[in-house]
Amino acid sequence: QQARRDALIHVKDKAAFWRAANDYFVREELLYIGAMGWVADLLAKRYGLRRTQFAILHFPIAEAHEPLRAQAMGKLFRRDKGDNAFLLRHIARLTEQLDAAKKRTSEIYRANERLKAEVAESQRKLADAYATIRRLEESRIEATKEPEDKRRLREQKAFIADLLAEVRRLRAMLPEEETPEQEPEDIVAEEAQPDVESDLSHLAGMTVALIGGYRAGHAELDGYPCRVLRHDGRKFDPDYYATLAAADFIIVLTRFISHAAMWDARAYAVESGKPIIYSEAINVARILEQIPPINQKKGEEQEA
Repeated sequence: QQARRDALIHVKDKAAFWRAANDYFVREELLYIGAMGWVADLLAKRYGLRRTQFAILHFPIAEAHEPLRAQAMGKLFRRDKGDNAFLLRHIARLTEQLDAAKKRTSEIYRANERLKAEVAESQRKLADAYATIRRLEESRIEATKEPEDKRRLREQKAFIADLLAEVRRLRAMLPEEETPEQEPEDIVAEEAQPDVESDLSHLAGMTVALIGGYRAGHAELDGYPCRVLRHDGRKFDPDYYATLAAADFIIVLTRFISHAAMWDARAYAVESGKPIIYSEAINVARILEQIPPINQKKGEEQEA
């Protein structure tokens, strides 16, 4: 303030003073501190109202900081009449609406993250439950199994069913992911026939469900002694569960299927008691060759 008073005595000193003051104002206050540190009232008192109005109105800032400019301008322009007052009130309302929208967006994002965490935790528990069931199945002897083991197995299956229902409920609450424009070719291509004709006579009269692959959707393949249904497993829609329900044998194509779909198909097989295998083959005939004869499979289960 003393330097300001001294500079007013001579015009030459006044010009030099204000050039230095302007340089300091722009460089130190506006540029280095940035919009988040602007205090409009203090800047107007220190450098003058008009200079502060002009600088804050025209200084280039990031788009995300524009609400800070609007707030500062609302403090610097305080006329109560005319168009300026109307515009300033409108700017203030827009600023409040923008802040409220940002708050709602942040709340939605946090809620979405919580849902994702719950789904991940449910899937982890589901995997642990499957591991427990697998250990029980490997260690049990069907002929001498005690009633207590049966009770525990029923409890585990009920627990899996509850977890699966919870995962489906949480999955339905998540936003749908966009489908990529270009996808790999369908891995169950009908035209890729083996060089040697396969013997699939033991599958006559059966219905086999192929779960996995791209561009498959829900379809039925012809030209095989058994009925072959396929579903890509990307959506848990009514066609997906209808395909599982109609199948005598379930085959999961592990190369192109999500973990969620694989676990869902395995859970359905456990609940329904239907046989299930996992295949990395890409040819339908080669995939069907992996299904053992039903009599042979029953004999192996009895021996186990």
